[in-house]
Amino acid sequence: MAVHELAPRVAIVEVLCASGAYQPSHVYLRYDQQGASATATLLEFPVLTSGDGSSIEKSVETEVWGESWFSPDAYEMSVLTLSRQLADCGIWSRYALSGRQPVLTAASARLPCPASQGPPAQFANGNSPLRWPSVSLSK
Repeated sequence: MAVHELAPRVAIVEVLCASGAYQPSHVYLRYDQQGASATATLLEFPVLTSGDGSSIEKSVETEVWGESWFSPDAYEMSVLTLSRQLADCGIWSRYALSGRQPVLTAASARLPCPASQGPPAQFANGNSPLRWPSVSLSK
């Protein structure tokens, strides 16, 4: 479990659900102590997935698979979800955490996975891996 402070008396609590073969899954709660009594809210994420390895679908999930990165100063969280253990393809997503529920603000993907191994994705400071094309969020 990890706690990521967003503001005084407001934090995101990250709870490990599964370690997975090459990436973990987590659930996230917004813990708010600003009111008369503390509240914990299970967060629901708009998640991009690729069941067939080439097309992208959107769903709302409470369990998020992938490596996460937090920027408390910007109220942001990024997640890199890999499609295979080689770490050369998958979907990257960025979320705004300033409201009561996360909002998907940016995404990129490398899909389908290449036939021969490509370079592993670099997930530095929560940014999208280099040369991964942007995904339209207007659907």
